[in-house]
Amino acid sequence: MTTVVSSLTPIRTDGHKLWKLLFQLSFSDDSPASLAVLRAMLSVASLYRYGHGDEPLRLKTSALESLNTSMSGRITGTTEIYQHAAVGMLLCAFEIFQPSESSFEWPLYVSGAKSMLHVICDGGYPKLMEADLLILWVHYHDILGKFTSRHWRVQSAENASIFKIPGMASTLASVAHDQVLGIFGCSLEMMNLIARMSEINPDSKIPDNQYTEQAILDSIEHELMAINQDITHLIGTNSAEEVEHGRKISKLYQLAALIYFERVLKHYSTGGRLARWSAEAFDIIQQLDICERPFPLFFVACEAHTDTQREVILSILRRTQKVSSQRRLYAVHGMIESMWVQYDLASDQGGTSYVDVLDTIMSSNKLLPTLA
Repeated sequence: MTTVVSSLTPIRTDGHKLWKLLFQLSFSDDSPASLAVLRAMLSVASLYRYGHGDEPLRLKTSALESLNTSMSGRITGTTEIYQHAAVGMLLCAFEIFQPSESSFEWPLYVSGAKSMLHVICDGGYPKLMEADLLILWVHYHDILGKFTSRHWRVQSAENASIFKIPGMASTLASVAHDQVLGIFGCSLEMMNLIARMSEINPDSKIPDNQYTEQAILDSIEHELMAINQDITHLIGTNSAEEVEHGRKISKLYQLAALIYFERVLKHYSTGGRLARWSAEAFDIIQQLDICERPFPLFFVACEAHTDTQREVILSILRRTQKVSSQRRLYAVHGMIESMWVQYDLASDQGGTSYVDVLDTIMSSNKLLPTLA
């Protein structure tokens, strides 16, 4: 299970904290909620170790049965609420670790976990201080799920509503907004900027409230350019290599977000800034052994227009996939190559909208893709 946790949060100190929290929640008592956490942990570990099969599915089903038993009664306290949220996120991980598309359930599990955190906020329950990483884990998938859903055009009305539930306040977690977090790969401030970008309509070149929306865009752009993601708190408790990896990944997040902002929200397809950001991002990727974060990797890969640049992306994908069997990386790999095909076709036919291509690629997935 420690290997699974390290794939969720590669920064070792955060991985230890998350493992400790999950362990505590699974053995805090003999309640159905504790048993649900334990069985969910075992299902993810079994899937990660042995691949898709009867045993992981049996454990997942058993976890859901224990969760249903727990939820059928009255909530007895804060710990039980966090146990329910932990089960939701572990089952979300189960779906993401699957080797192929199999269900739409991962967003439902995130939504369920988020609803548990709303119970904490709305019900006056005390927050468990050690639960910060669980809260941030939900926040991470909530934000990036909503982000991809805005470009996914095959959703039903029910599915479309999943990420429209107001997101929990990130202030629930007692962390510094500028610190790079292992569960994100970037800072909370960076993740919240991605959330703000997902609120802007990419199809609206002349918004109804033009001046208000332009002010929002200017604010996001300024904050993206000026963001300072602090890595110093990791020094001393992690290896120098881990700290440097965290610094580079957090920088990739910033560059990828700037590229997306420029292309999708400002509708610029060319320009000196894009070229500089892309060049810097490719330079970082060439220095990395792996890139376990789909969000920055995908949007940097979309800027690969030469065979040399594309080989850089394919090489790091191959290296990363050797140490991670998560479905998300295989899905992202496929979307990247599809994006390149669409670009090449558009180039031959005189060009097309970046947003249209992005929507087409995201919507080619039968299930909502994740860049988390």
